[in-house]
Amino acid sequence: MSFSLDTSSLIWAWRFAYPRANFPTLWQRFEELIQTGEMRASTMVLAELERIEDELLEWAHARGALFIELDRPQQESVRGVLADFPGLAPAGEDRINADPFVIALAIRDGSTVISQERRSGNPATPKIPNVCAARDVECMNFVEFIARQGWVF
Repeated sequence: MSFSLDTSSLIWAWRFAYPRANFPTLWQRFEELIQTGEMRASTMVLAELERIEDELLEWAHARGALFIELDRPQQESVRGVLADFPGLAPAGEDRINADPFVIALAIRDGSTVISQERRSGNPATPKIPNVCAARDVECMNFVEFIARQGWVF
């Protein structure tokens, strides 16, 4: 099984729920998934992380294998996702938005998305889980990911 990681899950796990200093084994296992190619993220996730210079950004820069460059199949998926769900990344928004790229990477690879976002009840402002459900892409949060891996700490 492979995964497409959203910025929200990486930030939530690193900064709030599972700090590396307290959960080194979790992060070792996570890094093993990066090394085997099972854990991936769009380079747009890295761009979102670059808004704040901290230890997470330093960690991310040292793990280049995690980040996948945008290719034609992803570009086509991003176009399709945004055509069907324009509220996912509204035009004119003055910030980087990795969400459609996270989904596009999952579509390309047949991966499961890991995101802390929750479904939106408003069709005009869909979130990653809404789009994943519509595109038949599995989506789970970080805790569900840990459980799916069978990790116990």
